[in-house]
Amino acid sequence: MTRPRSTPRTGCARTASRWALTLTLTLTLALALTRTLTLTLTLTLTLTLTLTLTLTLTLTLSQVSTDGLELSPYGEAAEAGNAAEDPLELGLAERALRRTLRPGDPFERARYARADDMREFGLLLLTGLVLPNAPAGAIDQLKLRSLTDGPFLGADADGMKTDGVDVPQLREYLDADDGLRVGGVGGVELLDTGGAGSSGWDLLASLLHPEWDRRPSAAEALAHPFFEAEMAIY
Repeated sequence: MTRPRSTPRTGCARTASRWALTLTLTLTLALALTRTLTLTLTLTLTLTLTLTLTLTLTLTLSQVSTDGLELSPYGEAAEAGNAAEDPLELGLAERALRRTLRPGDPFERARYARADDMREFGLLLLTGLVLPNAPAGAIDQLKLRSLTDGPFLGADADGMKTDGVDVPQLREYLDADDGLRVGGVGGVELLDTGGAGSSGWDLLASLLHPEWDRRPSAAEALAHPFFEAEMAIY
């Protein structure tokens, strides 16, 4: 038998189908190449930006002077307490910079962390005695904290402000405000318990000392006579 020949219409359909498949494959390949090119350009831009930032940082660090981290001869003498009076305060900025740096030694950092905990304990003690013994709305924790962290910040031996508190000045300020008392008694009077050298204010002065390395340990704080003193009942 003789095979029937394809009609012209069938041949055209097959040709169109091949062209459609070829076009589809071409478009798919073009899309893949476009995505690859986009990723390549993105990676190139990222690497360029990284290189630029690295070069900028390198140039910046190369221009930073570390001289300010070391004391001048006058600063060393002032640290040792052997310097003559300095009318121009030379070396003060250097000493200030030295004191703002975190201790580099791990054991020193641990001591600093414990001293900071004692500071927070002091602020908690102050808050716990002043706020509950004042009329409602007379003072809140935020206002009290703004006083200890603002106008009544303590200063070290060089006169530099630290995270300590000027406790005597703070007591004088709170004592002058009669609005912080209920029936004539407030946190100021309660902290006066124990008298000079044994009062709550004396304890707070040590817990909030401007020089962190002079603050007591937890055991020393709990052994303070204020906790043994009899609190008068008004």
